[in-house]
Amino acid sequence: MPGSLSAYLSQVEEDGADYVVIDTPPHAGGTIDAAIRAADLVVIPIRPGPFDINAAAGTVGIMKQTGRPGIFVLSQVAAVGPEGDDTAAVLQELYPDVPVAKARLGQRKAFMQALISGQAITEFDRPSSKAVGEIKALFREVRSRL
Repeated sequence: MPGSLSAYLSQVEEDGADYVVIDTPPHAGGTIDAAIRAADLVVIPIRPGPFDINAAAGTVGIMKQTGRPGIFVLSQVAAVGPEGDDTAAVLQELYPDVPVAKARLGQRKAFMQALISGQAITEFDRPSSKAVGEIKALFREVRSRL
């Protein structure tokens, strides 16, 4: 898989792509290592709670080994409650060199419905929706770090 990733990235560069997003499972072995090595920025989605916080250790370890920068993005954050802020605080304590994005993705049905329909949230939902606003804010923040 890492060899095909390299070929794919060469092809999209030739094709003039501005951005390439590589989505990997958190424990993908050589695939995640190759993706991180190729990344200009590693975006690590984190759902509030201990499971995703613990799962981030492997990714952050590879980032440190490869010298690649990253950013945590809180995802599926409940509209009410301290879990998002608590998770951000724990991440900053455990991984002070990896910032937590200001932009957060809420726990919204629209995100799942867009996924099921095979569309991006900006295609699925109205431009003024909270979900579209959140994803646009995240894109601006990620783009500013590239």
